[in-house]
Amino acid sequence: MMKQTKLLMIITLLLSLLLTASCQNTSSSTPYDTAMTESPAETPAATVPPIEIQDQDAILHLQIYDLDSVHPLLTTSQSVINFNQLLYSSLFRLNAEYGYDMLLAESYSVNEDCTRWEITLRENLAFEDGSSLTSADVLYTWNLLRRTTSVFSPSQAVVDALNSSFAQDSRTFVLEFSSPQPQLLQYLCFPVVKNNSSATQSTSFSNRPVGSGMYTIDTYTQNEEGLLEITLTPNPRYFGTQPTIAQVIVHQYKYMEDAVEAIASGEIDIYCSTDGFFQNQELGDAILTESYASSLLYLVPNLDNAVMTQLDFRKFLITAIDRSYVEAQVMYGGGKATDSIFYPTSPYYSEQYLVYDHNSNEAARYLSLCDIDDYDDDGLLDVITDQREDGSFDYEKISLRLLANKSNDEHRYLAEYIQDVLVDYGIESTVTLLSGTELTQAINRGEYDILVRTVRCINGLDIYNLAGSSEEYENLSGYVNDSITELLCNAAAALAEGQDASSDYQEIQNIIQDELPIILIARKTSTVAVSPKLRGVSSFSENLLYWNIEKWYKIE
Repeated sequence: MMKQTKLLMIITLLLSLLLTASCQNTSSSTPYDTAMTESPAETPAATVPPIEIQDQDAILHLQIYDLDSVHPLLTTSQSVINFNQLLYSSLFRLNAEYGYDMLLAESYSVNEDCTRWEITLRENLAFEDGSSLTSADVLYTWNLLRRTTSVFSPSQAVVDALNSSFAQDSRTFVLEFSSPQPQLLQYLCFPVVKNNSSATQSTSFSNRPVGSGMYTIDTYTQNEEGLLEITLTPNPRYFGTQPTIAQVIVHQYKYMEDAVEAIASGEIDIYCSTDGFFQNQELGDAILTESYASSLLYLVPNLDNAVMTQLDFRKFLITAIDRSYVEAQVMYGGGKATDSIFYPTSPYYSEQYLVYDHNSNEAARYLSLCDIDDYDDDGLLDVITDQREDGSFDYEKISLRLLANKSNDEHRYLAEYIQDVLVDYGIESTVTLLSGTELTQAINRGEYDILVRTVRCINGLDIYNLAGSSEEYENLSGYVNDSITELLCNAAAALAEGQDASSDYQEIQNIIQDELPIILIARKTSTVAVSPKLRGVSSFSENLLYWNIEKWYKIE
């Protein structure tokens, strides 16, 4: 069952490097000793000569903060996630066009109904310590992911649907599911970690990580306050094009103000903020670039409630809500109103889908078309009769229940705003703010008519995992459309063959726009300050922040 209350973007969680409790407080630089990693005994790897960098002055300075978890698959800190893109490789990677590039994967295939995926790794893959990276490591990581996936995450449906996973050989493995998983690629963007089942998680993942990414840890320094400075150098065993940046130095700051001062002085080269923090800030020579965060703010109508089953009522909601007001007064400039499930920089994005503008007259017209007749003792709709001849609508009998997370200010402000909007149309409503277990229980009991949600998604299409699924796997709204599943499977098969899937994705967008199983409100945005040494940085998702660093860095 897929009933979620909070989305963790497990698919993009990259192993956190948190050298805290086990690191000795010292101001001296210490060589990074991978030999201390607790791992099964292996034949010593052959020595690999260091990479020759043409320009030893090519140094990039980054920042890290929000060290929230020592568990690699549970960190929700975007700065940790971004940083670890340099240390670890994944099977697939989201590219700037919001498609998927193969990294560790060399090829993959999927059957017609997307229940069986076969993936083959590149040849001669290795971790930084010289040990081979094989199917066993991927499946080990997959099983870790299964154990640590939040029950509130869309990826939980993938976990629940898994029937079997097995390696055919050292390079090929198979995942078999009980239901179609056409969006599986986004769940295969996790960092692959070394098969290290004999080691404890706290030791093997936080103190001595062994990655396969572009860079490895060379030294780290921890000052008296416990703040880190970490030096990365190119990984000579990296499977891809070798980096041209000689060193990446990562600084940790206790306060956001300190990081802003660092970007202004040129001490660091990139700083990302999601809350308009750069407004009225002195940034020196840094250049501001707006990016799209991996979050969508939206409403989930409970389609088990008869009033919400009416498309005209959902159209009333989407036209009654002034999303420009939400953008300014709820998001405080940290988001942009949208009707599209795709990023504006995606090749699948089209303004033709932006069809639901705020219009009070249109909202009133849709409301007048709704047919409401009888209610139960709690004031909730019990049955809907045929369209009344006069098209009248008895507002006084409706009492909609708005449910939101009380620990999320955006959710609370949006719920309160929607309550004010409903009052303008003579519709009563209540706002219930809950958190944690209470919120989960209320959703599982169906005690809401409109749920305020934020989903962290890589690709806009994964919104369908919250808005609709197969008959066997329920979702928050109760919406099911087999045509979407079929189109997603067609697209997955096309992409596996290197073919274009635009027509399938466009048709999905049409269906979602026509049927409104969810009501999109805004896409969150980030503002990134970059130094002049990074050129050509364009609008991008924060999930791509460091994956394109070699492309953007310009050596003089």
